[in-house]
Amino acid sequence: LKAVMYNDALQGLLMLAGIGLLYVLTYVKLGGFGAAHEALTAMTPLVPAKLKEAGHLGWTSMPAFGSANWWFVFSTLVMGVGVGILAMPTTISRFFTVPRDRDIYRALTVGGPFIFVIPGTVYVVGALSNIWFHRTTGKLAIEVAGGNVDKIIPAFISGAMPPVLTYLFVLTMLAACMSTYSGQVHLIGTALGYDLNRNVRQDERRRFFWSRYGMLIGLIVSMIVGAVFPGNIIAVATAITFGFCCAAFLPIYLAGLYWKRVSTTAATWSMVSGTVVYWFYMMFGNARMAGIFKLGPALMGRPSLAGFPWSVVDPLTFALPVSCAVLVVLAFVTAPMEAKHVEKVWHAFGRKAPASSAAAGN
Repeated sequence: LKAVMYNDALQGLLMLAGIGLLYVLTYVKLGGFGAAHEALTAMTPLVPAKLKEAGHLGWTSMPAFGSANWWFVFSTLVMGVGVGILAMPTTISRFFTVPRDRDIYRALTVGGPFIFVIPGTVYVVGALSNIWFHRTTGKLAIEVAGGNVDKIIPAFISGAMPPVLTYLFVLTMLAACMSTYSGQVHLIGTALGYDLNRNVRQDERRRFFWSRYGMLIGLIVSMIVGAVFPGNIIAVATAITFGFCCAAFLPIYLAGLYWKRVSTTAATWSMVSGTVVYWFYMMFGNARMAGIFKLGPALMGRPSLAGFPWSVVDPLTFALPVSCAVLVVLAFVTAPMEAKHVEKVWHAFGRKAPASSAAAGN
């Protein structure tokens, strides 16, 4: 884990350098902030008819309230990704390694601006790339990318930026991929070698053996998934991953931190209910997500069980409230978590439970 963290720190510096340079050079190439924004606003009449029908009002305007685009932006991107990232197991596993509270605040001074800069730059540059593509090719970014939004940023970098800088941007993308994937692989190995394989907890050699095979299995499965998934998948796949974790884990994380009443039974059924509701609506309710996995459309004979707007609402909109409600109800009708269980959790991470936490069963 320490090796992964040092690696993440180096990759984070590469990402900041590459993304920062991309941000500056994009505005320089388009004539500055004011000129670029005015040019992008002036391109509003060029929005494709299909996007207009979905509520797209231009690249410098929010989508029409209640439209398909509006629901996608707010329920999937803002809520699914923005809120879902709080419950990512890879993030939480890092949190458990923090030795002191003050280190969390030190991390915020770096992590806060980092999160703002990295996605923010991509959102801005993705929209502004339409200006450069229209000036040089007469087409919009989505047309140049062949309808696959995942290819817009790579196409813009390779076409608009100097060749030498292209290598830096490619390195930046690889760093972004690897920093995320290293955490995922570590978590997969830990889950198989420790969490799901209780019989080897006391045997360190066997535990590491299964952890390594867990990492190998995770690598193979992710390569298969990457090969079979269609285009336009990055944003949706990210929202699905974050949304699943948010529905399953966020309520129990918050309850574990702030609510002494929470019980093991309440936490377990909260996680199960959030997962089941999210999976069901993803397969049979949200038309975009159901179309990726094709199980729902194959069984139903249509993209979604529900009509508009429910067919474009993200599953997290329903799964998270259900998960929270189950947690609260069961917490009041079951016994709070026993202190000995809390001590076991702290011991699993090599730390001693605070006296107040153990006594309170929190």
